[in-house]
Amino acid sequence: MVSQMDVINYGIWGHYVLGAENLEAAIQRCITALPYHSTGDEMALTIHGHEARFSYRFSLSNQREYANIASLGAGVLTSLCKAYCPGLWQPLRIELDIPRPRRTAPFEDVFRCPVVFNARKMSVVFDARRLFAAVARPAQSPLITIEDVIRDRRGTVPRDITASVAEQIRLQLFGSGEVKIDAVARSIGFSIRTLQRELNYAGVDFRAMLNAVRIARAAELLRGTPMPIITISTELGYNTPGNFSRMFRQATGQSPSEYRDANLSRVPGFIGNHSG
Repeated sequence: MVSQMDVINYGIWGHYVLGAENLEAAIQRCITALPYHSTGDEMALTIHGHEARFSYRFSLSNQREYANIASLGAGVLTSLCKAYCPGLWQPLRIELDIPRPRRTAPFEDVFRCPVVFNARKMSVVFDARRLFAAVARPAQSPLITIEDVIRDRRGTVPRDITASVAEQIRLQLFGSGEVKIDAVARSIGFSIRTLQRELNYAGVDFRAMLNAVRIARAAELLRGTPMPIITISTELGYNTPGNFSRMFRQATGQSPSEYRDANLSRVPGFIGNHSG
């Protein structure tokens, strides 16, 4: 099963990780988003000379079947590296925190590199120069942010009408960028008139909610992705970048570029960030 393991199979979390611009940024995203994917596990990236060590410590390391878990985990980490290392790339070695088995050849046949046993952590070791290599980004949506990962982990049902409408607006923005009140109403089992009445009871109106969700989503994309501002404007359904910039400034007091500059250092997975 190891050769079939792939980070892309991990839903929103996997797509978020593969939206980064290079391998170092993708690993940084892994580390940042790990608490929303696995409870109690630990992940790290360390560099010693020309070697980079991408490590994972499972909270299940005391389980009876841990040898299989460690091997499968190494397969996932290796798949992430391969996504950013084109061609016939292979690790320098795989380090497994399991006892050395009687037969080691099957492990080396699968990973196609030396395998070390009795390690402190399960790790993929590779040439550190690969971390920042300029490669074509994997074909994943750059629209996915850490907030999407958090929302996916929560998996809770909206508690009231405004939360339900906000979630449906967000889903439509994520899908096509075009939001229509009739589609939102149908998605929650209301007529347009009933939806408007319920929102009025809650003290809000649909247009105001749409604007608020759009601005919140724009802020997520500005601080969480390297996507050009003009692309964000288009993706969120604004007629022109100027209109987007004007609406964003009215809501936040900053232009989109000013907001991005102010929040750049806190963005997981932007080039220039580094994890220790």
